[in-house]
Amino acid sequence: RIALEAVEEIRELARQAHNPMDGTVRLGVIPSLGPFLLPRLLPVLKQSFPRLRLLLHEDVTPGLLEGLRSYRFDALLLSLPVNNGDIDMLPLFREPFVVALPRGHPLTATSSIRKEELARHKFLLIEEGHSLRQQVLGILGLPSSAPLPEVEGSSVEMLRQLVAAGIGYTLLPALASSPGVGETEPDSISFRPFAPPMPTRTIALAWRRGYARIATVKTLGRFLHANLPAAVEPIPLTPRGANDGPAPSRRRDLRPLAR
Repeated sequence: RIALEAVEEIRELARQAHNPMDGTVRLGVIPSLGPFLLPRLLPVLKQSFPRLRLLLHEDVTPGLLEGLRSYRFDALLLSLPVNNGDIDMLPLFREPFVVALPRGHPLTATSSIRKEELARHKFLLIEEGHSLRQQVLGILGLPSSAPLPEVEGSSVEMLRQLVAAGIGYTLLPALASSPGVGETEPDSISFRPFAPPMPTRTIALAWRRGYARIATVKTLGRFLHANLPAAVEPIPLTPRGANDGPAPSRRRDLRPLAR
């Protein structure tokens, strides 16, 4: 299998000798990011690189990493940190979290929310396996062994539907709260930013260490970085290994997506 994959990479390298963005890229992406970022970027990507064929696949982080190691994927878009020593990463941006509240919730009366204000309210959590789950528990200051909510959602869209039904509040990445996202009625959910310091997650592009088509991956990373939505904070482009610490951030005003 590895030999066949190597032969295919040789073919791709020959095809890309003139243009690194000519050919197929198999991109894995976490479910809490893909539906909210890629539809914004794909039309521009296609216009910029008409000969690029992008194959997209959603999975939770462990499945994506296994697929990268087994050559099913060429690159991944995932959330850091990832403890994996055989991949390289290009951190792209920091994405703030927001609080998603049902219509009429007491916290909708405030313009921003402090973490301690959330403790006395019923919250919703995404199911086990998603990196988003551990991030939300960390923001709320809850250990994995803490009593969990009675209702969990299998996806970000399911969480939005549960919030809209008045079951409780949840924390979402900012891109998942953008206007026009999801199937819920616009007035059924209110989004509020956190009071400073605002919790964020870091999104990176990852690939196998020693991957032959590094020019393709880096060009894709630069394109994504140059076309990010205003709701996220770009990180200066500095490729680094998976075990390095957080990249320095460029501070700017992260305007909340509130409605």
